[in-house]
Amino acid sequence: MLRLKLICLTILFFSLLASLPGQDQQNIPGKVPVFVNQTQKTGEVFSFIPGDDFKIIRKYNLRIKKDNRYQGSVYREFRQLSKLIDTEKNGSKYSGKAFVFEEQKREGRLNARRVDTVTDTEFIFYDNGSIKPEKDSVFPLLRDFPVFLSNKKVIPGDKWQEYGSVFVDPLKKGLLTKVEFVCEYRYDGIKNFNGSDVYSVYAQYAVRYSQGDDPDGDFELKKLSGSHKVMIYIDDPAAGPFFIQDNIDEIYTYTDTTVSFKGFSHTWYKPVLRMDRVAVSDRIADAVAESGSRELSENITVEKRAEGVAITLNKIQFQPDQAVMLPGEEKKISIIADILKKIPERSFLVTGHTADIGTVESQVDLSVKRAETIANMLKSEGIRADRLIYQGKGGSEPVASNDTDEGRAQNRRVEIIILED
Repeated sequence: MLRLKLICLTILFFSLLASLPGQDQQNIPGKVPVFVNQTQKTGEVFSFIPGDDFKIIRKYNLRIKKDNRYQGSVYREFRQLSKLIDTEKNGSKYSGKAFVFEEQKREGRLNARRVDTVTDTEFIFYDNGSIKPEKDSVFPLLRDFPVFLSNKKVIPGDKWQEYGSVFVDPLKKGLLTKVEFVCEYRYDGIKNFNGSDVYSVYAQYAVRYSQGDDPDGDFELKKLSGSHKVMIYIDDPAAGPFFIQDNIDEIYTYTDTTVSFKGFSHTWYKPVLRMDRVAVSDRIADAVAESGSRELSENITVEKRAEGVAITLNKIQFQPDQAVMLPGEEKKISIIADILKKIPERSFLVTGHTADIGTVESQVDLSVKRAETIANMLKSEGIRADRLIYQGKGGSEPVASNDTDEGRAQNRRVEIIILED
């Protein structure tokens, strides 16, 4: 009899337990809600469709050792702007530009960043994340990562492997070496990231290279070994990642030196809002006219370009062979700064040009310094430093003859391009 009562009580207990609200039922009032997505049971299909126009921003923060001696921490940045130009089966064709920023030591302050190189890009982005470059383009430097399983559902805990590759040039010799790797992925399900519930994928891969693996690479690179441990966060399974954190540990062995990098990179995939170039150009022209500066009105050109809208300051006056502006020129920059402040969330590329006098090296150096001067003046006028980038092209892009004083004066100019980024 006692045994029968115990059995009945046990059945009653589990019946009551089963009747309590579970993860797929309504939460009990007053309890903390638990987020459970049905795809954690039924599976989710991830694809990579970045949209018509998008940008990839990758920032590195690395500690460097050379021959086991600490060299300090450096900051690197790559920015790629891409526009949709065609579609094909399972993929989209993009073209654009890749900006590589000069490596800088971190000093605790944010300044305008110098553009080291600008490269045209053209590639096909397939919906699983794999990439096929066109016209021998070396960008993106990191290819076929991340890669998802096309048309196959995954549930938390599922794993898969895919091949990828990366082009490296740690000593900045201008000679890229291709390194191939195999990456293992694991879907971790729903996680909280910055207060939002997102899909989370963990990835890890080892980089291994032996001298001569890439016949077109740097033959002085004898060996590379290292590891990457990566978190990939996705808010829309049909749009690919929006943020990636990569923990990096690499050692490069050359014929006469060894260099190691340890730190992390952050990568953002973001959509680009298209710019109404006509409206922006008209707004700038009206603002210049309303400024009352006759000198600025007579020496400014506003034009639409593929990368955005360019403001050219013609005959901008500096002290001879210096990056110091002549008195009175600062007023022009102040007016331009007021105009740029009214253009939200675009980046501004400041490009310096010189007359074709002296060596190419001296021209480029002077044009870079003058562009930096303008960028710093815009910053002092209230433009955020993270919106300012600059470069110098020396006398390589003249708009007039260098045989006359008038022509050389026209070639000494500064362009401020409002980028469609």
